[in-house]
Amino acid sequence: GIIVKVITAKLGEKYQKKKAVVIKVENRYQAVIRMIDSDDKIRVDQAHVETVIPAVGKKVLIVNGAYRG
Repeated sequence: GIIVKVITAKLGEKYQKKKAVVIKVENRYQAVIRMIDSDDKIRVDQAHVETVIPAVGKKVLIVNGAYRG
């Protein structure tokens, strides 16, 4: 799963600026994520999350393009 950060306040302060793992992609715009801190599962729109860039030396997951996988 891809690590993302919730960037919207619409889901409440409990989730805002917290990291989560993408569990399932529902459609082109929505996904189910599991919060890392609380294990809560929530459905979010892609506009409400951003990809977390890993630290230098950590693995990166390519999700689109020639090097996908």
